[in-house]
Amino acid sequence: MDTTRRLDDPSNDRDTLLTLPLSDFPGASAAAASAAATNGSPKNDDGARGGGGVADDDALVLVSLPPSGGLTMDDLTGGHVFILGETAENDVDSSIPTAPAEDSGGGGGSIEPVAARLVVEGRGGKTMELTRVETSNTYIVVPPMKSDESNKRQKLDDASSNGNGKTLVKMPARSVGLVPGEDSPSCFFLDPYHLKEGHFADKLRGCLSRWTFDPFDPPVEGAGKIFGYTVAELAHVCRTSQSEIEDAVHNRKFGAEDALALPTSSDETASVRYGMLSEEGRQTVAAAIVTTLLETDLELAWEGGSGEGTKLAPLMAEIRDHWIRLEGEDRGPTQPPPEAPHLTDSREADTQESQSQFGTPSQLPATQTAPLQLADEVIWHGLWPIVGHVGKKDDMPQHVKFVPDRVAGLAVHHVFLRGTPKSASSQTIGAGSAAVWEEGELMDAWAMHLPTMATEYDPKAELLKGTAISETKTIDARDGEDAKIVRCWRYFPESGLPLVPLQRIKSLFAMKDAWTLEEAMPYLRKFIVCGDEKDFDSKVASLLGKYARAIHVTEKGGDGKEVSVTRYVAKLG
Repeated sequence: MDTTRRLDDPSNDRDTLLTLPLSDFPGASAAAASAAATNGSPKNDDGARGGGGVADDDALVLVSLPPSGGLTMDDLTGGHVFILGETAENDVDSSIPTAPAEDSGGGGGSIEPVAARLVVEGRGGKTMELTRVETSNTYIVVPPMKSDESNKRQKLDDASSNGNGKTLVKMPARSVGLVPGEDSPSCFFLDPYHLKEGHFADKLRGCLSRWTFDPFDPPVEGAGKIFGYTVAELAHVCRTSQSEIEDAVHNRKFGAEDALALPTSSDETASVRYGMLSEEGRQTVAAAIVTTLLETDLELAWEGGSGEGTKLAPLMAEIRDHWIRLEGEDRGPTQPPPEAPHLTDSREADTQESQSQFGTPSQLPATQTAPLQLADEVIWHGLWPIVGHVGKKDDMPQHVKFVPDRVAGLAVHHVFLRGTPKSASSQTIGAGSAAVWEEGELMDAWAMHLPTMATEYDPKAELLKGTAISETKTIDARDGEDAKIVRCWRYFPESGLPLVPLQRIKSLFAMKDAWTLEEAMPYLRKFIVCGDEKDFDSKVASLLGKYARAIHVTEKGGDGKEVSVTRYVAKLG
């Protein structure tokens, strides 16, 4: 009768107690030491004694693996599973130096200040936090060992020269509990806790924001200088599997919503590095895209239409020409660099209330003497959000089809940034100013900035969510007309706000005193990792509730009847 039970056996409906020596994991010297330091397991100093100098690094790790955990024996024996201890951005050679407070443990979704993790690569990847179980019970374990009196702690070895390497013999048991005469247990018991999908989002967003690519001041490569993080480096810092990070950056989610595949002129076989695009770069590229779509002689293809679509290569060439012409006229090719480049991290002091999320310029030297250039990666970064389905967001297809609503959503930025309302009454808001557009006038100007769509198309107020905020205003009677109430809009783009929830919410209240949940949602959406869309509202409300307080007021609705409305205001103090 076969008594072997595999973890992936469908009939295995019970938890499995897995006992593994730390040295069984890849990179044992580093992983074992890291896990030992993290979880308090002892470092054994007996390794050099006896047994031909074999290191005694086989302190047992007991891990309870649930049958639904998705682990198989092939994972465990094929080198796809490893234990990861505490990591930091400073571990990466190319990292920007961080202060200890910024790079402390517990980030990336940890449920403990610093806890070891069981990371599984392949088939999507998964990450489990290993939490030490406190128990009064003593577990007795007998590890598989071969008959070798010279070193009773040696592991089973199939390559044994005496031919009986697979023979399991009775050996002295080791106790998980405290053994009389010893200072600490020889083994410890861990329980895996499945981390939620996207658990690393905040950490990943912070890492990417440290490398901000400025198309007007691009970094110079060479002489050992590199810019940005690879997927492997991001996985290390975020303490998760590479598969999960790849999924996030390729699909622009879980903290990688604004990720930019950084341009490079080096070896094309090198790993892609990621960072973010500066806010000025995003705005100017968006303007070039809008003007190109308005003026191009290319036939624009729209989603739902027939044919392959618009050829991408000539379209990108036109966008590049528009950008160089528009921006080159404003600044010229020899603009001097700023006096002292500095880091403006969105995680800095609370005084940086309305700073941009894209505030970290390159620390590498840059040239200001070459003519302006715009890399394909930067143009595509502005294009892919307004075209139809693409696979990996880094892959540039040969043809694209535009989505009308997305094109309109991009074009309205151009209206706010370059247009001037006739009834403009610029008002100071926080640290800056924003022109107030009456809705009717905004819609007219917006329609003028839209290319000819495949069908009749009118701008829609609902597309302004996350781009502008509105309020009603009473217009006094003039020229024989009665006083009227109109809706007005102020430019307030989500892309220009800090990447830390507290700082972003402070920026919201610096702009407006009270917010409804619906108004705040577009500005907080990226911080919510939600498997079920129906839970989204409650999670946004929970996030707002950490930094704001809810008040209930009675207001007049659109039909003139009074309705109860919940608004959020900043907490006092």
